[in-house]
Amino acid sequence: MIYRDRIAADTTAQAYLERFMLAKKNIHIIFQNGGFRTESGVCARHAPLARGTDVAIDLSAFEGPSFPATQGTIRVLYEDDDLLVVSKPSGQIIYPDTPDGRGTLVNDLLGYYERIGLSGPIRYLHRLDTDTTGCFVVAKHILAHSYLSAQWNHVDVRRTYLAICDGVFVSPQGIIDHPIGKDRHRNATRVSPSGDPASTSYKVLSQGKRSALVELTLHTGRTHQIRVHLAHLGHPVAGDRLYGGSAIEGPLALHSHHVTLPHPRTGQTVDVVDPMPDRYRTLLSR
Repeated sequence: MIYRDRIAADTTAQAYLERFMLAKKNIHIIFQNGGFRTESGVCARHAPLARGTDVAIDLSAFEGPSFPATQGTIRVLYEDDDLLVVSKPSGQIIYPDTPDGRGTLVNDLLGYYERIGLSGPIRYLHRLDTDTTGCFVVAKHILAHSYLSAQWNHVDVRRTYLAICDGVFVSPQGIIDHPIGKDRHRNATRVSPSGDPASTSYKVLSQGKRSALVELTLHTGRTHQIRVHLAHLGHPVAGDRLYGGSAIEGPLALHSHHVTLPHPRTGQTVDVVDPMPDRYRTLLSR
């Protein structure tokens, strides 16, 4: 892949790459391979670049398929030259356990890359549990991935979920602020005084007789954080067998609804929404 851009302010070639928070070894690879070019030719590491200069950066040294490509359906929510946000379906894990594994979202994304003329690997920024649906963010190249990884602090990047939760909430909104650690007795996590700090905001959007539609915002990113925090509050996600949710038809009712992040090229806000699944209305009316 050749990354092309027009310099927005006077800088140097190295400083331009450093603004993406790119690792020093990767910056070295680009210059070692003569991969940073302007209209005048190969650009040296400390060469000055004037505002308005067109640059072309060869990123092919960082590309190549990581797993087999499959031709599954991909529903695109947002796409440009640097970013891809897709809607993750329920029941699909993110990446294979083995080098030749198939049936995952990464396999299907590699198939999508083939169709649009890109090469892997799939540089995803976060994970979603197998049955969780909704917004899933991918950086199309190493510059975007490096930049967004550095911004992925739940302040510059905000992720909001929707869930159908069991029970009647006493407080219509609040912050669940309890540390989360590993559960030594099973493959799960739990609220634990010795765990890592974890914070989740919630807001009840609609309260039914037996369950509620709740909006949740992550302020940290612990494993199963939303599910563990809601279960600890006494309102587990409906269908969450691992953490005590009520039995429902279909998978647990947790959806990555809204993501807001700074664009790696421009810094402007990218706002992506995946609408609430229709089944949530039926679940709420139980």
